[in-house]
Amino acid sequence: MRIAAVLLCVACSSPAPTCKDALAHAKLNLDAAVRVCETNHWSAGVRRCLATAPDPRAVKHCLEPVELDLAAIYREQSDELRHAADQERAHIHDLETALGSANAQVAELVRQDGDLAGQIDRAVVLLANATSDAERAKGKATLETLQHERADLAAKLATAKQTSEAAQRALVQAHATGSGAP
Repeated sequence: MRIAAVLLCVACSSPAPTCKDALAHAKLNLDAAVRVCETNHWSAGVRRCLATAPDPRAVKHCLEPVELDLAAIYREQSDELRHAADQERAHIHDLETALGSANAQVAELVRQDGDLAGQIDRAVVLLANATSDAERAKGKATLETLQHERADLAAKLATAKQTSEAAQRALVQAHATGSGAP
């Protein structure tokens, strides 16, 4: 009995744990709970109780004097979760927009490539039907110019396809790791 009284007295004289330490011991190490504890200046008694609580039932008993503060914790957590979900939806929307833009650019470049292919075909026919050296030289210069344009366009198309594929991967990753809600 005397040992228990000495231990109780030592526990009373030791400094009260911080909010963070007390809540961590009680397995309530939520940032929101620590902020509420510190903001509302939970008493040393409540913090000591939490720091020595052996089980969840004892933790619940320790928290009875600060139940209104706990309601604030849950509201804050709810607001934080809602904000995080809103941010995730906005991020996914941005990724979907980027993907749509990249796909539109690919489609436009494919259309331009088809136009250039037609122009190259017509230039080949004109070159084949040329009747003079001047017509052949002009046809050859036109054909070379169109072929260079098509090579440049092919490089742009490859880059645009890579951008589109990267946007698709980012969107899939965001859906996999986030809420997935558009």
